[in-house]
Amino acid sequence: MKIGVFGCSWVAGTWPTYYNLAEKIAVMQPQHTIYDYAFSGHSIQMILHLYEKFKHEHDFNIIKITSPARLTIFNNYDFENQRIFKTKNFSTWKNYMNYGDNIVRLSPRSVPNKAVLPYTLRSIKKLHKLYYAHMNPRISDDECMAITSYMMSSADYVYTHKHRYGHKLIKTSDIVSKYKSYVFDDGEHLDANGISLEAEWLIKNVIELIPEFKDA
Repeated sequence: MKIGVFGCSWVAGTWPTYYNLAEKIAVMQPQHTIYDYAFSGHSIQMILHLYEKFKHEHDFNIIKITSPARLTIFNNYDFENQRIFKTKNFSTWKNYMNYGDNIVRLSPRSVPNKAVLPYTLRSIKKLHKLYYAHMNPRISDDECMAITSYMMSSADYVYTHKHRYGHKLIKTSDIVSKYKSYVFDDGEHLDANGISLEAEWLIKNVIELIPEFKDA
């Protein structure tokens, strides 16, 4: 079975450890092929964009919802040709540094420190300052609620790390017992043991419950 996994650093992991949830599922489920489209700093709009671009290539799609108030911009990036099979059953971004440089990811807590054409670092920092000076948090939450609602109606399984946006979504803390004991930074990213527990839960409660693909 081909499984697409979409999200932000709560799937892909974060520097310098990059404990990757999708990759852990691939290790635990060698009979399935896992396609990882997550990356640190992805906005919910970016998750939606990649889901719409690649969803038809898989038998099953899993989305993990991210935080509100993020913004992602890019210019003519060739996503299709930036993929690589890291192992026989795990596909991800070919070059993390290249992807990170070309996909500009803004959040209230993070300002990029590098830029590639057609952007300049000065213009990106100016955009960050203006955007977060004028952004309305309630509008941002409404946007996330609407996009989450659409993805729940379209993807095969949707859950979240922290933010439910008014929906009855499973949270990571519902999946991983003693969740806080596995968090290793202020972004609430899980360590290797926490990621293993989350992967085990998804396999047992989501992937193995797909009758037509159980033995694929």
